[in-house]
Amino acid sequence: SAGIKLATGEVTGVGSTWQTVTLPESYASMVVVAAPNYEDTDDPAVVRVRNATGNSFELKVQNPSNAGLSGYRVHYMVVEEGVYTEAEHGVKMEAVKYGSSVTDGSGSWVGEARGYANSYSSPVVLGQVMTANDVDWSVFWARGSTAGDVPSSGVLYAGKHVGQDPDETRMVEMVGYIVMEVGEGSIEGRGYEAALGADSVKGIEESPPYVYALSGQVAAGVGVVSAAGMDGGDGGWPVLYGATPVEATSLDLAYDEDQTVDTERAHTKEPVAYVVFEEGPAGPTATPTSIATATPTSSPTATPTSGPTATPTGIPTSTPTSTPTSTPIPGAGPKVAAGMVTGV
Repeated sequence: SAGIKLATGEVTGVGSTWQTVTLPESYASMVVVAAPNYEDTDDPAVVRVRNATGNSFELKVQNPSNAGLSGYRVHYMVVEEGVYTEAEHGVKMEAVKYGSSVTDGSGSWVGEARGYANSYSSPVVLGQVMTANDVDWSVFWARGSTAGDVPSSGVLYAGKHVGQDPDETRMVEMVGYIVMEVGEGSIEGRGYEAALGADSVKGIEESPPYVYALSGQVAAGVGVVSAAGMDGGDGGWPVLYGATPVEATSLDLAYDEDQTVDTERAHTKEPVAYVVFEEGPAGPTATPTSIATATPTSSPTATPTSGPTATPTGIPTSTPTSTPTSTPIPGAGPKVAAGMVTGV
């Protein structure tokens, strides 16, 4: 196996201008999921991604009404597209991309029927609109049997939506999504906690943050979130809320809406799908610009080239007795990369 090549990070100083995030490794076909991090005093914003290829992708934040933005933070995760199993990779997960031709919005919450490659009892679905073929905004969402249902073991609809935007026409966009089983474990030596949170996250103009309690078993510092069903007819998206939204025992959230038709940002309570990761070794630290020059400050730690030999069951009970410091040759085994990128 060539490995999942998990990379996570936080980009600061994100605005309306595209910037490049350079990753420590190259991907044959990466899947990127990103989540915006801001507060109620900030304008609504979704994360746009494009040119996700090789060892980099571009991102920006976009206000649905196209107000100029600056100073936002974005958390992201990247994996190689593929189907992964506990037996071979230490985690049951799939990372998928497809062309999304349906655009949902206020009054029409349909999505696009998808299947699962693995079997999940409680799937956690996280996704991203990974192209910017249309200059107008859209954002990922997923559902189960009906618009208000979360993805279930037997039913998954995924897609993109435009909330209350009167212009519901969009070009076909590439949607990427990652499915994981609810639980804790590790991916290539990195601890994670994935779950579908309670139906309790309300609008950003109400009383944020809405807090999910985490187990504390993972020293979480970065995470991504996605809509799981859509109870609110106006549509919306979950955001990481506040200065330190991801910590070992708590995940601070809010739900936001566009202001294309009205200015209110109230939203009924929603469940939010999430995965949080422990922060890995130091990665890229330079400022991404139109051409990022960031390089890892140290070689990414890696698991032995023979690959993982143990399958995590819930909370990992063992850790490697030593950390290999050499960078494995490409394709030799699972690869791990993580870091923080700062921006302008």
